[in-house]
Amino acid sequence: MTTNKAEAEKFKAEAEFYKAQATMFGFQAEQEKIKLERLQRDVAREVALNLTNRVYDFPMEVTESYCESAIQTLSMWARMSSDPITVRLTSPGGDIIRGLALHDAILGIRQRYSIYVTCVALGMAASMAAVLLQAGSKRIVGPNAYILVHEAEAFSMGTVSQLEDESKFIRKLNDRLYDILASRAKIKRSEIVTKARRKDWWIDAQECVEFGLADEIGGV
Repeated sequence: MTTNKAEAEKFKAEAEFYKAQATMFGFQAEQEKIKLERLQRDVAREVALNLTNRVYDFPMEVTESYCESAIQTLSMWARMSSDPITVRLTSPGGDIIRGLALHDAILGIRQRYSIYVTCVALGMAASMAAVLLQAGSKRIVGPNAYILVHEAEAFSMGTVSQLEDESKFIRKLNDRLYDILASRAKIKRSEIVTKARRKDWWIDAQECVEFGLADEIGGV
């Protein structure tokens, strides 16, 4: 009897032990499930990020620092893979020289790495940003977007000689900007110059496509 009682107590203890083990394993399994779900959410979030999808947003003025940051990021993406890149512009324009550097960098990425770059204007692509739009393999404007074309502005005050030199340089910049805008346009360069001279020329999405300053209306 004593032996049977001892065995029963032993079996009972083992049962309690295995029950506790099962509870612990169940708890661990639940914790691992939670970790897996969290990881899956993180992966989905990472995949959705602009960085992962090679979408670069430029919602700011065209300045030295912003253009340099854009050039570095786009160049890095180009070296990583030949997957398409999208540049989304919502900008009032800004520095012509820095903007031209970014424009040429995008062209270089297209040519050197054979990467398809889509430039998209959302809301507004004014002044230099309108020129940046032209750098894309495809140029898209949002249905409610506007682009602005106007003459380049002088930089600063100075002596008569300095102002004369600056005026010559501004005219060169102006001519270059008009050349870029006209390079794929459906209207003549002379018409672009006439419309932009001495006033702000605002162009809606439909007109952008009609004039050949964009390829289609849409959004990315």
